[in-house]
Amino acid sequence: MVLGYPAEIVLLENPYAIGRDAPLRVRCLVDGRPVANQMVLWGGEQRGRTLARRGTRTGADGVAELTLDAAGRWYVKFVHMVRATERGLDYESKWAAVTFETR
Repeated sequence: MVLGYPAEIVLLENPYAIGRDAPLRVRCLVDGRPVANQMVLWGGEQRGRTLARRGTRTGADGVAELTLDAAGRWYVKFVHMVRATERGLDYESKWAAVTFETR
């Protein structure tokens, strides 16, 4: 569901319904539009043990595919930075994150 935030991550599959090691597709939006070539990071925690942090990039449609290879608490995030147009500022950054737990 798109909520209209300046930056957001939309899950295209239900992470609770897909099997382990199946791809989870997410769409990254900035100002309501898909953002291409955006670095997306994901990782998590399982019973106090950190799960490896990974990264990938979105395609032209703003979609990235992630693999959840263990049960646990997961996060998906990105930071979109562009040169600022406002005088006195260098960059504008927009951040998005989503968290969920799988079994």
